[in-house]
Amino acid sequence: TQQLVKNLFLSNEKKISRKIKEMVYALYIENIMSKEKIVELYLNEVFWGSFNGIYLKGHYAASLAYFNKSPEELSEYEATSLISLLKGPNYYRPSLENTRLRNRVNAVFKRLKSIGVFTKQEGSYWDDNEWNRYISDYVKRLGEQNFNGYYELSKNTEIELSAFEKLVLFNAIDKVKEARKKQTKEADIAVKVFIANKECISFDCAHAFSYYSKIQREKRAVITG
Repeated sequence: TQQLVKNLFLSNEKKISRKIKEMVYALYIENIMSKEKIVELYLNEVFWGSFNGIYLKGHYAASLAYFNKSPEELSEYEATSLISLLKGPNYYRPSLENTRLRNRVNAVFKRLKSIGVFTKQEGSYWDDNEWNRYISDYVKRLGEQNFNGYYELSKNTEIELSAFEKLVLFNAIDKVKEARKKQTKEADIAVKVFIANKECISFDCAHAFSYYSKIQREKRAVITG
């Protein structure tokens, strides 16, 4: 509960005053919410590592990134893998160390079964072939950058572009970047797109669409011409 409070309302500053606020907020939340609801909020708020340069926040994003499935499609063993990653998303990242993650998942899976959290129908551990197949698929998707596409399609909803129209636009942008790289000796190319009514002079116009391929940078700028 205190982790949830810190993520939602407070910062990571190491002060006694912050810790006291965290405790007070936590006591209030535990008085008005069930444990199940608190866990649900926590799993939708917590950091789950990164994929294709996108920070994963919440169990739905994590499920898509690590397994290319929505949460309700996960097997019990796959769900255990997500829970296991929470202790250290970067330390247990699948592409870095198979054995490290596998040992932790097996330990957590055994514990969850012993306390009756899971059913008995899907009570099998992954063997070497299943783990190797999963790691290969994960690494392959990591290189394809598809998740970055999911992320971009979920953004920039100010104007009524369909998901397909966005996809066509992003594919065109990738082609432009590749062409310019060859012309500029592999320079780091960025593309900025702005679609709006011709009277618009800023990113704050109603029904404007904006995109910047450098996701880690600020896309706002004065629009001229």
